[in-house]
Amino acid sequence: METDRRSGRLDALLKFAEKHGYKSVKYRCDWKKYRVYEMIMENKQAYIGFPTFLIVSDTAFRIANDKETLSILDHIAEVDK
Repeated sequence: METDRRSGRLDALLKFAEKHGYKSVKYRCDWKKYRVYEMIMENKQAYIGFPTFLIVSDTAFRIANDKETLSILDHIAEVDK
């Protein structure tokens, strides 16, 4: 996350999240060769479904697909043990 803050990429991640209806992003973990951020919704109501993750490399970022999301969730569960 510090790398993204220093490079100014964190601002781009926030703008991207806002463009897609989210309020913020939260760093979750490193996964494979990516830094993973969860996009956070503004309301505090519960929602059903998977979280939306941004996967960030040194050169680009994008929303994780469903298969990647499941793998990231498994990775987070292992790291949090």
